Amino acid sequence: MRFLCLHGIGTGNAILEAQLYMVKRQLPGHEFVYFQGELETAPAPGVEIFFPGPYYSYFTVPSPSAVLEVINRLEQYIDLHGPFDGIIGFSQGAALAASYLLHDASRPCPHNEFRCAVFFCAIQCWDLDSPGFTLDQEGHCRSIAGEGSPPKLLWKTDEIRGVFGAADHPLLCREWNAATPLLWPYGRAPMRLGPLAQISIPSLHIVGAKDPYRADSLALQTHCMTSQAQMVETAAGHEIPRDPALARKVAQFLYKAPSLA
Repeated sequence: MRFLCLHGIGTGNAILEAQLYMVKRQLPGHEFVYFQGELETAPAPGVEIFFPGPYYSYFTVPSPSAVLEVINRLEQYIDLHGPFDGIIGFSQGAALAASYLLHDASRPCPHNEFRCAVFFCAIQCWDLDSPGFTLDQEGHCRSIAGEGSPPKLLWKTDEIRGVFGAADHPLLCREWNAATPLLWPYGRAPMRLGPLAQISIPSLHIVGAKDPYRADSLALQTHCMTSQAQMVETAAGHEIPRDPALARKVAQFLYKAPSLA
């Protein structure tokens, strides 16, 4: 079987390959293919101690143009290098994988390229079919209006974390400002043209008990078909644990889940 793998913020393909070593060792003869981000960024915390750069992300700020550009590139990569039996993502890679699967599920004729998904410490996935918005430091959310029309005030949160869960969310980074258009986190848009889709393929969610973005991982499960979603909670933080028992669970899921889709 073949699995497409998406790395986290400030890492890259070689780092994700090392992070998945324990899982790959349980699945000899199966192929793991890696989709590289193109935006060179600062390393994720602690990464530079163990791995030399450069370090990459898929995007820094979740603007409609940035996310849609990566989604289109991902789809082209799938068309060129597929087919794949499953998709595996960590952190931003998990968010990107989930955003793509949810977007595909909302199409009149879904492509259905994958038969299972594994999400390690997923951060917020993004609603590609929602209207964009701007958000200032005071928590004012304004819709992105048509040309010649002023932005419309939608509502006001107590603070930025009312939308993103944390003011220092990694997808805001230091490049965000009040003028930057943003995509809504999936399921949070107050205005949407169509109904929300669900991920219907078997999915495994690895959630760290100490992960500051644990709430994002839990939220993703609500967008997956309940009967097809499994969760494994670890004592770790925002990382792919090197625990042999966890690696066996992930490998067993990857081995069996595609036949259940």
